[in-house]
Amino acid sequence: MYIVSSKMQFLKLFIATTLFFHGSCQSSDQIVSGYNLSKPTKTIALRKGLKEISGLTYLNNYIYAIQDEKGNLYEIDIKKESSKKYDFAKDGDFESVEAVDNIIYAMTSKGACYHLEIIDDSVSTEKLDRFIKKNRNLEGMAYDPDEKKLLMASKGSLQDSTKEILIFDMETMKLEEEPFYTLDQENLRTMSGTISQYSFNPSAIAIHPRTKDLYILSHPNQQLLILNKEKEIKSLTPLNASLFKQPEGICFDKIGTLFISTEGRDGPGKLFIFKPIKG
Repeated sequence: MYIVSSKMQFLKLFIATTLFFHGSCQSSDQIVSGYNLSKPTKTIALRKGLKEISGLTYLNNYIYAIQDEKGNLYEIDIKKESSKKYDFAKDGDFESVEAVDNIIYAMTSKGACYHLEIIDDSVSTEKLDRFIKKNRNLEGMAYDPDEKKLLMASKGSLQDSTKEILIFDMETMKLEEEPFYTLDQENLRTMSGTISQYSFNPSAIAIHPRTKDLYILSHPNQQLLILNKEKEIKSLTPLNASLFKQPEGICFDKIGTLFISTEGRDGPGKLFIFKPIKG
């Protein structure tokens, strides 16, 4: 189990965060791990059905998305800025979606999981046995192809002092006993350098295809936590709340293009595309 508790790590991150806030007064650019998060390369306003978008994944040059009230899978064509809807289930609290090879898994917060496959312009659907027997309030999935593991962010209850990233073994189809990582939300809230009523609550996760860093979004306090492959905190960044109104989805394509979605509050849900900064 890995808990954020190192005093040295706390000090380094606090200094880095302080420098970030100082620097933000000097520049409008927000450079985080090679991405300018203040200036999307492209922004796509999503269709009405995705106003409450809650999950993203990338597969075969398309972005696939779900929203948290309907059993609908949306296939988003990034170049044409168009989308296609597939119905796969009745209403439910769908919070995460992830592609594993050519299969798409859609999961509710309580662990009800659907195995989806796009075949000849239609979707083949199979409801699986629940991955999680206990209600863990799941909020995101990320597949690690090297380890054949599916990471799942568990928000738990609002009263929980820690949040966990769980490991599901795709070969044995079982949940591992020890979590991949444990987030101490009080330490993270202090490290952010701000006083907030909100604790760090994971809403989406993704693994960078090249660096293998784990990106973890949190809402409603709009933060991005990045862990390196050694499970050390690389950065904890407050996001621009006017841009990322309610970040609920994150994924990468094969070359490292970053996609982040946000729910629509005073307008449509949006998909932000960030190309890596060259050089």
